[in-house]
Amino acid sequence: MQEQLKLNYQDQFSDYSDDEEDAEDCRNYAIGCFHPVFIGEVFHGRYVAIQKLEFGHDSTIWLAKDFKTNNFVALKLQRSAPRSQEAALNEIEILQTIHKKSKLINIVKLLHVFLHKGLFGQHFVLVFEMLGINLLRISHSTEDRGLNLDQCKSIIKQILIALDFLHRECGIIHADLKPENIRVCLTNEQVKELVDKGQITQRQQFQDNIKHYQKQSSSEKKKEKRKRQKEKKKLLSIKQKLQWMVGLDKRIFQIKIVDFSKACLINHHRYETIQTLQYRAPEVIMGQFYTTSADIWSLACIAFELITGDCLFEIQNNDELTHLAYIQQILGPFPIEFTCVGKNCKKYFSHNGVLRHFKVSEYYTMEQILVQKYQMDKVEANLFADFLLPMLNVIPYKRATASQMLKHPWISKQQFKFYYFIEQTFIDNEHECDEEDLINKHLL
Repeated sequence: MQEQLKLNYQDQFSDYSDDEEDAEDCRNYAIGCFHPVFIGEVFHGRYVAIQKLEFGHDSTIWLAKDFKTNNFVALKLQRSAPRSQEAALNEIEILQTIHKKSKLINIVKLLHVFLHKGLFGQHFVLVFEMLGINLLRISHSTEDRGLNLDQCKSIIKQILIALDFLHRECGIIHADLKPENIRVCLTNEQVKELVDKGQITQRQQFQDNIKHYQKQSSSEKKKEKRKRQKEKKKLLSIKQKLQWMVGLDKRIFQIKIVDFSKACLINHHRYETIQTLQYRAPEVIMGQFYTTSADIWSLACIAFELITGDCLFEIQNNDELTHLAYIQQILGPFPIEFTCVGKNCKKYFSHNGVLRHFKVSEYYTMEQILVQKYQMDKVEANLFADFLLPMLNVIPYKRATASQMLKHPWISKQQFKFYYFIEQTFIDNEHECDEEDLINKHLL
């Protein structure tokens, strides 16, 4: 029996919830899993762990101090399981390929790689430059939801420049582009300020207390742990402080794309299914061959989210069929050349190209959504929709490229002041310049 689907675009945008705040499962610390890092632990004779920043399925990430360079870095410690090690090797290879081509792009810097032998096996440790909070936290932290227009355009332009380089010069698909994987740049001085202003307590001042910490008895460590828990309540977390530091003060800031663990070469796919569902391209849902255009679809979803504060396609329970219905509601019926290709085509579409189990009875144009739900000016809504729609073509080979989108009037004619968070200085861009000028002059 076919379900009548009246998809109300005003109801499909759910409130933001932060998965990163969920408690970490202690079962992740076992053979084949995470290394149990302790504050003050020294890695490779030079990196001292300061505080855990976050954790994911395959890794934990720690703020650390590099004694060799006196800089702060982010340590990404992979699980010791073979599949996690394989993912780490892939990320290392991809990033090395990227940085051999150029260093003047908005891609996170991989500084060092080594193996660490721990209690639960051998762990790859990837050392990255320290970056600030991700775009998801920023875009959902403003009172009226969403960043201001100039900030959004600058961020999107920086992502396009990075994607143009990845796609054309490197032949690489990021394969998991989303706001969580785009982070704000910070200077080493700013990270130092986080530490000096109380984020790390006097008891945890690692430069002076590493040896003492390592020699403590277990009973002393328990006392210190209780003390630390009391002190923690009085302090902002590192992540909160990083968010405060960005300030959402309407500056134009520099960003970098991170997490290349799922990235692949155009002609050498590692996974059949890529991307987080809300940003997943329709060809991936259908089990069709995917290429760099999948990243472009993700970027369009990110652009919408940055401007509005809401996901374009908010999908629950990994429901790909509903995802296709949402896409059809906004972009119109799928062409037959799309519905008859891919290993999942019969699963989701009938032989005549009709979406199974759902009947989309109401359609909304992108302009309608922007004007009616978000009260966007009609002229601006028309231009922004004109920017988004070429990136949302359901036929991958007809989808616009990053190079083409950099020339779109919504983004190509902007004049920005580019702030770098370096002692309050900025570069004033008072003249028009193309994307090559932007790369060469480090303006983006």
